Amino acid sequence: MATSKLGMPEDEAAAQVRDWMILFPGIEATREALAAALAEAEAGRFAFWDALLLATAEGAGCTMVFSEDMQDGARVGGVTVRTPFANDGLSHAAQVVLNPSIS
Repeated sequence: MATSKLGMPEDEAAAQVRDWMILFPGIEATREALAAALAEAEAGRFAFWDALLLATAEGAGCTMVFSEDMQDGARVGGVTVRTPFANDGLSHAAQVVLNPSIS
């Protein structure tokens, strides 16, 4: 998208991705995360890939994931889904994460 729709030069886009790789280390899905995702999908609570994302996030120590595609307040393990947007801009949950002085 960055190179095709935004017209960003490929070398600049690649440099940005390299920066993100340093700032945001990746984590692999574990067997435990795969089993948890499968259980959530079989129970009909989540699509498999959404559940895998949440279970893997939990393995990385995350407690909250922002998504506009999953139900606000839904949980997998210790991870809660929050919508990042409200009718008038950022949701309260997103505002709190960005500015912890808000309660």
